[in-house]
Amino acid sequence: MFILLFSLSYFYVFCLFPIVSLSETVCEFTVDALVTQILEEQSLDEQSEALVSRVCSEIVDEEDNRRCQRSSRSYWYYLAPFIYELGILNDMDAICSIQHSDVDECAVCGLRVQDMADNLKENQDAIIALIQGDVYCNMENAWWDIPKCQEEITWYIPRALVVIAEYMIESFAGTEASSFCADPVGAC
Repeated sequence: MFILLFSLSYFYVFCLFPIVSLSETVCEFTVDALVTQILEEQSLDEQSEALVSRVCSEIVDEEDNRRCQRSSRSYWYYLAPFIYELGILNDMDAICSIQHSDVDECAVCGLRVQDMADNLKENQDAIIALIQGDVYCNMENAWWDIPKCQEEITWYIPRALVVIAEYMIESFAGTEASSFCADPVGAC
């Protein structure tokens, strides 16, 4: 009897508890994998082109439009890691605490991508402050007009985050066999 109870307690400790932590690990893996993929060169190219076509196109003045295009193509690669760290990675616990019950793992993965996109947009004010500060506008040896840069960032980042959130969902939230959720996550 003692051996049976002892064996059952090991079963509960080693078999049931890892299922709970496995679920958390899958979410953390999903978050890390998505950030890794959106920071790959091809993805950054696609993001900067989406920003050029959907954000810069709102600017009517030809010179300002060209500057927006040039900056989007040149600086997005530099800014994206800071933005994704603040807007996604730093909130991994909050993202992974969102419950998506009554759906299969493939659907959960797609919903996690949506959660990350939403979280990115929700961090808009903190991202603006970060970029207006030492990370970009007020960086050491900045040669540009800092107040003008800060004003442009206040206009640009809210629009950029919407475009990038949509890009994330369109590019990574699919549930088909060839999607991000199938590989590398392995949920579909």
